[in-house]
Amino acid sequence: MRISVELVPHTAGEDQERFVRCQLLLDVPQSYPQRPVRPALGTSRGLTESRSRDFISKLSAEAVLLLGQPALYALLQARGWFVPVVADYGSLGRGPIDSMTIQAAQDMLTVLNSPSGDCAICLLELDADDAEADPVVRTPCYHAFHRGCLASYWWTEWDKQLRPLSLRSQYNCHVSTAQVSCPECRTRLPWPELGALHSFLEGRDAERKEALALVHQEREQEKQEEPEQLEVLLPREAEMPRLQVPTAEKSEALLFEVVHPKGTCFRSRPRWSAKVANGQVARGVHGVVAELVEGDTTYLRPEGSKHFLPVKGLSANVKLIHLEPQSKARVIS
Repeated sequence: MRISVELVPHTAGEDQERFVRCQLLLDVPQSYPQRPVRPALGTSRGLTESRSRDFISKLSAEAVLLLGQPALYALLQARGWFVPVVADYGSLGRGPIDSMTIQAAQDMLTVLNSPSGDCAICLLELDADDAEADPVVRTPCYHAFHRGCLASYWWTEWDKQLRPLSLRSQYNCHVSTAQVSCPECRTRLPWPELGALHSFLEGRDAERKEALALVHQEREQEKQEEPEQLEVLLPREAEMPRLQVPTAEKSEALLFEVVHPKGTCFRSRPRWSAKVANGQVARGVHGVVAELVEGDTTYLRPEGSKHFLPVKGLSANVKLIHLEPQSKARVIS
């Protein structure tokens, strides 16, 4: 028989404080409790492979220690923080599953309840315990980012969506209507579930509308002061995403140097998600730019390479690479 439990850590009901969750599977042998329960993980969120292995290893050890005892009831104790789904529970000869709980497993998961790894936007380490660091925000898809990084990323995406609109349409739009996807998995991010960003983004949106109102007022004054003129509209030339870099025949070349403390990573094409395996580039690496390409951010292709390097992070304010013309560059030995 297999018991399936949706497991979350103890956070006193604060959903945004939950950085991990998992589906705990308990295989109960027919000879239970003379044979131990076998725990396994189903779907999990926010747990790395090493954390998942450690969690199951400790839970298996706990089940072995309880051999010959009703281990299922020690591993599962009622706290009301989960939604259990059970197959053929009646063969255990006990009460309903709602009276059972997940104390041991839930306590272990609570210990693991912290963001791990680096922020995918600024590439710096996530540390929810550092009171002086930027707070960590967890998205509904269980990816964690610095609050300031995610807010800047949201605003950058929002600004791109506003550009094609008329002045009046821009003024009537609200930042909550932005269509923004998670930088990690590209899942659509719902505005109502990101309350930690609301204050910053709504304040900045109010400033944007004030600036638009001033621009509109200035334009109206100009219309009243200037005589009507015949305006000739010329067709726009097609925008070219690839920017020409000076060739070797010219006296000036464009040099680059990786300046981000953690370096950066090669991309197989000019897209943030196209990372090359084992393509890490350390700080201080430098060379000549063969090509610049505009994608979701600006990318360069080093001379003699077929891969690309991002010049800035996705938030557009995190500098990864310094560019400088050769004629003005310092000597790099």
